[in-house]
Amino acid sequence: MPILLIIILITVAVIFFLVGVVVYCKSWDHYLVRRNCHIEPGMYKIYLERLRWSYVLLCLVLLIILIIVVFSVAIEQTIMQNSSTSRLASPPKLRFNCSNVCFVDRAEWLAAAPKETQIMRTPVSMVFVHHTAMAHCFHFQNCSHEVKQVQDHHMIQYKWSDIGYNFIIGEDGRVYEGRGWDRVGAHTRGFNDKSVSMTMIGEYSKRLPNEKALSALKNIIACGVDMGKVKEDYKLYGHRDASNTISPGDKLYALIKTWPHFDHNKPLND
Repeated sequence: MPILLIIILITVAVIFFLVGVVVYCKSWDHYLVRRNCHIEPGMYKIYLERLRWSYVLLCLVLLIILIIVVFSVAIEQTIMQNSSTSRLASPPKLRFNCSNVCFVDRAEWLAAAPKETQIMRTPVSMVFVHHTAMAHCFHFQNCSHEVKQVQDHHMIQYKWSDIGYNFIIGEDGRVYEGRGWDRVGAHTRGFNDKSVSMTMIGEYSKRLPNEKALSALKNIIACGVDMGKVKEDYKLYGHRDASNTISPGDKLYALIKTWPHFDHNKPLND
């Protein structure tokens, strides 16, 4: 914007000069030919009057231009601020043609760009349920913040290329996109390239996620099946079934063990 102001000021200065020449010399050609202008007798007062009003008019034009520029800058900044705020304030749209999944894409929770990606072959045959063991969240703004915290932790502390999970679910009932359906995650050692992770925001050793979160978990898995990203006969596991961890928490693990696709055998890394 400072460059635009400089251009405007230079343009106005040139106009001032040209108008002065035209008024004084009566024509630009006259100026070019003679390179020197002389006021005819009796025309000095008329010239001054014309020049004065010409400059007054140009000053008004310059003032109007400056006002327009200032208002344009103010409006542009307001729009940018509102746009940035609305990304975290407006309800996310439904995605994936799964009408019962309220999906939040990476741009909406202000995800950092991945350092690298690895494409995963789908459909996958396994789904792992995790928990973040961090703070619980019940609103879009809070859940978005928690997801961003997880990504920062994974990328800064662990030096991973991105957030490790494929999807993250909050107790606001929304599903937050991590690595998504088609990228290899970093969530369950030995199974990252043949499974997707569904991670619940919070710690679920002593209590269950609320109904919104549990419904979102079931719906996003069903959505994956409908999209052909997860096999219809997929096997469901808790993170602890493949790693030395308490994830997804005792209460949540006990619940998913009662779900139809849960495999009571340890997952096999073929």
